[in-house]
Amino acid sequence: PRFEITVDGVLVHSKKEHKHPLPSRASQLRMEALRHAISEALDGHVPIVETEEQVKKRLDTAAEKAEETRLAEEKVRNEELKRRKAAKQKAEAKKAQSKLEAERAKLEEENAQLAAEQAKLEAEELAKQRDLEEKRRLEEETRLAEAENAKLHLLEQEEARHKIKGASTGRLFTLTCCQSSMGKDDDGDFAIQRILGS
Repeated sequence: PRFEITVDGVLVHSKKEHKHPLPSRASQLRMEALRHAISEALDGHVPIVETEEQVKKRLDTAAEKAEETRLAEEKVRNEELKRRKAAKQKAEAKKAQSKLEAERAKLEEENAQLAAEQAKLEAEELAKQRDLEEKRRLEEETRLAEAENAKLHLLEQEEARHKIKGASTGRLFTLTCCQSSMGKDDDGDFAIQRILGS
């Protein structure tokens, strides 16, 4: 049987002219050539009758271009991913650096506060020691003053007790029992009486 396909007046498939098989028996390359001719006509181009070798070459070229396009797009995507990754890492590093600086500043502030509190405690402790030393000094001075006053009072009492009136001259004089390095003479009164003969 005779089977022909004409597209826009161009014979693109013919068993008689081109020895093309029936479409139901045609190879994939022949069917691809037929589809391509119809597509070219629909796009306003003059359709051509491709051989299987031409179809294969066109498909291989298209596949190569598609692969090149895919590789180029993949390269662009990879570069974009790298750029985003680098930008993210840079942002994270900057954030980590800022966090580290903030923690360092906080730590320095805490150390400064601790140092100030330590200095304050040391100053308070020093003031307490000075107050305690001053208190002890005043207590010692008070004790010495009281001891001196007690000594003077005792001497006054002794002087008052040993005032006598002279028998021969009628003069008033005082005999005081002195205190030796061994302490007060307990027999002072007796010694004075013996001296005076009373």
